[in-house]
Amino acid sequence: YGQLGLNNKENSNYAKLVLGEGGSSNLDRIIDISAGSYGSAAVNQFGWVFVWGNGTYGEMANGTKTTKLTPTKTTINTGITASMGAGHTISIGQNGHGYTWGRNTYGELGVGNTTNSTTVNKVLEAITEVSAAGYETVAKKVDGNIVAVGLNTDGQLGNGTVTNATSFTTITLPTAVTAMNKVKVVIQDMTEKGDI
Repeated sequence: YGQLGLNNKENSNYAKLVLGEGGSSNLDRIIDISAGSYGSAAVNQFGWVFVWGNGTYGEMANGTKTTKLTPTKTTINTGITASMGAGHTISIGQNGHGYTWGRNTYGELGVGNTTNSTTVNKVLEAITEVSAAGYETVAKKVDGNIVAVGLNTDGQLGNGTVTNATSFTTITLPTAVTAMNKVKVVIQDMTEKGDI
């Protein structure tokens, strides 16, 4: 699909430098990079989010379904991170907003429907971390809550159901121990020196 960014669709058995936008020089000053199933995404130190590879589902975020064999800029110029899944991408802007685009077969874009998107959608605010994996998207919010969206046939969204979600839902996390009186410490066979 061209996800190596080498201006071809050939496999490579060793590491090579990713070409720059349009195939000129090399992609540089990268602060974050992600390899998806059919494409790749990177963020440079100036905040530009670049994508390349398969474009069948709108992965290039340029209003088309065109495959790109070298990195191409999205409209996001304040990015700090990006994560690509199986045809979809989520990125965080410097403002803490989450943006998605691309494949949306199971609702993984979090836009309330299952329509693929060839353009960037603002879907979340106040987030600090993101991960796109397969057909799911997960984000950590500033308040510590974890939210997820997309494929959920095996309960992978952690929301207590096996129903796909097209809008972000909060993951139910295990209850933490809140008081030390609930923890029992057993020390057995301690020597004079404190060795066990």
